[in-house]
Amino acid sequence: MEKKTKTLLVTNIPDISIFTKKLKESFEIREVYTIPNNDTFLFVIFYNIKDADQCQKELLSKGYKAYFTISKYEFPKDHEKCDKDKNQSTLFISSKNLSDYNESVLSEYGEIREIRGANPTTICVEYFDSRSADTCVSELSKKGVTVKYVWDMSTKTKWDIIRHTDSVISQVIPPVQKKKKPVINVYKNMFIKEFDEFISENIDDIIQELNSN
Repeated sequence: MEKKTKTLLVTNIPDISIFTKKLKESFEIREVYTIPNNDTFLFVIFYNIKDADQCQKELLSKGYKAYFTISKYEFPKDHEKCDKDKNQSTLFISSKNLSDYNESVLSEYGEIREIRGANPTTICVEYFDSRSADTCVSELSKKGVTVKYVWDMSTKTKWDIIRHTDSVISQVIPPVQKKKKPVINVYKNMFIKEFDEFISENIDDIIQELNSN
């Protein structure tokens, strides 16, 4: 079963501009983008994971191919800071008086997906909508509460999703042979393309991670 995320990869769209317009009429969408120099794939980032789930169901029922994936902002990088720009919905909250910030209070900022207690003074709360997390950060910070964004998924889960996304892309755009040159993939992993510098600096670790699974 696919891991549900707030980003969808949609393939084989006849007209991306028309498709995107209709999509935005039905859902609140944070951003859409394609792989550079290739409009075969469309990445759709939602604020709310429920919208992503509902959108995928509707697209599949209409014959489209839509897969859960991660956005270009979530590519696993060493020491990458998680902040408001990453569209994450999970927060780390620390307070000596956590009883003041129970589920009833925290739900005032939006619908809660899960609350995990780390210890008596810290919890992690995950909202369905990243904008709810933004509101929570803003309001609790005004009260002097320590609250930070954390990633919705582990690095391992992200790598699993990346491998699946690569598999989907490679099935749609197979490698081609160029004269007097080795076989070259005409598609390039959009995550790696976005982070060429990171890849070049960490290629050994990446290869080891890929080979270990």
